[in-house]
Amino acid sequence: LPNECSRIRPICIPTYAPQNIMLSQISEPVNTWPSSVEGTISCTRVGFADAEHFQFVDLLAGLNQAQTTAVTAPQGPMIVLAGPGSGKTRVLTHRIGFLLNQGVRSENIMAVTFTNKAANEMRKRIKAMLGIQRDSDLQIKVGTFHGLCLILLREFGEHVGLRENFLIFDAKQQEKLVEEALHDMNLDPKNFEGMRFTISRLKSEGLWPRDVEKSQTIANNADGEWRQKMLKQTGAIYAQYQALLDVNNAVDFDDLLLRMRDLLMNNDEVRMELQDRFRHLLVDEWQDTNVVQYDIVKLLAIAPPSSSSTFVVGDADQSIYGFRGADIRNVRQFIKDFEATQVLLELNYRSTAIIAASAQTLIEKNEGRVPKDAKAFKGVGHKVVVYEAEGEREEAKFVANEILRLVRTNAIPEGFKDLAVMYRTNRQSLQLEEALVRAGIPYFLVGAKKFLERREVMDVLAYLRLIANPEDNNSLFRIINVPTRGIGAKTEEKLKALASDLNVACYDIILRMTRLEQEATAATASGERERSESVVR
Repeated sequence: LPNECSRIRPICIPTYAPQNIMLSQISEPVNTWPSSVEGTISCTRVGFADAEHFQFVDLLAGLNQAQTTAVTAPQGPMIVLAGPGSGKTRVLTHRIGFLLNQGVRSENIMAVTFTNKAANEMRKRIKAMLGIQRDSDLQIKVGTFHGLCLILLREFGEHVGLRENFLIFDAKQQEKLVEEALHDMNLDPKNFEGMRFTISRLKSEGLWPRDVEKSQTIANNADGEWRQKMLKQTGAIYAQYQALLDVNNAVDFDDLLLRMRDLLMNNDEVRMELQDRFRHLLVDEWQDTNVVQYDIVKLLAIAPPSSSSTFVVGDADQSIYGFRGADIRNVRQFIKDFEATQVLLELNYRSTAIIAASAQTLIEKNEGRVPKDAKAFKGVGHKVVVYEAEGEREEAKFVANEILRLVRTNAIPEGFKDLAVMYRTNRQSLQLEEALVRAGIPYFLVGAKKFLERREVMDVLAYLRLIANPEDNNSLFRIINVPTRGIGAKTEEKLKALASDLNVACYDIILRMTRLEQEATAATASGERERSESVVR
């Protein structure tokens, strides 16, 4: 064996295998293999049942030196500071493979990312790496912060006051609930535009209504006395909004995180159970975490944090969710709190050298960032072109003409479908669309009205929500007059007032009224039959 060491890759995963298997010889040298090895090589069984075959997946194939360092690092807290296009998702998924190869049980691993699309892509890569097809065979918990918190709250929610089968209100339902809260407090909604966003921002800071005065972002520019007045009023509206959520047996998306943090913070038994269940935490896009998400990760990590197996990947230079409360200070805070090892991924496989250098020139002026040296794998590339137009019409015309030039000169091999126009705000699309139409350029608009936001779809979903949860007043009043039933605003107000007086759901009042009406109709019909029979007699 020692004579063949240079031709064997040491890190492989047998997806389905007995406990001890001799590795067959694999060509292609590996410089990191020890100079001398004695004995046999054993591979850890991943543990998927009902399989007749297994395959080896080479974890190090195609990884550069920095990526290999991150993947094969000893268990412990680590932060991978990954520049754009540096293969961070690949590093994260291969790190999972490495942990499995080290004997970690798949059910002890939790991998967290920020979007459902990213979670699905991560799940897909892990399945491909392990050679499995069915989602049910993947025992590793992979999902978004909100998705994983939802799963855990379905299991432990009673400890933080959540009832069974609680609902999750989307943005439009939350907006309607805010309006209802303002109406209950005799406040004009026109004077409180953006209140839903304000409440969401407070929740991303980890603040419940009683803690609003601790906010670091709300009304910071206002004078002391005026700010206190604004915070007090905001706290009252927030409290009423939260009370209405409870009445509807519902939570919003921010609540999923806040309730999870409270559960871990206040219930030692549950926290210790989850720490034991998820001994290895991996988090993608760490730069976009907010205060609450940071707390959740820290609480899930085995204490002290410096002894935990917590692996996060991110880059403060790529933070895009500041408007949602993301805090890039979490990058440095993690390094401090967890005493984490740092690995830099600086090689950009996506961009040309000019693009990487241009971005670096701009971003390096940011404060509080961890310095990195951007390097490009691709060639030098084309120079960046800056065009300053006199107005939005001229700007749109320039874009259309430039597209035609690129296509007509075959500068873009795939033609129109290989081009994209990006703009900052939705209102800018009108001028661009008009210019493209005039130029005869085919296009489609990304981010147009979503299917689930169409009125008819929202109405059907409201009916289904009401069937699932008759206490959902928000859904009830969405469809109470769909199709038209002649029910006006005054009737709705009377219904709400009666339900409030009797301390029952509005739907329960409707059911009672329906039964009374049916009984009255039956009694009337019975009386008429008796009179008819007496006449006949």
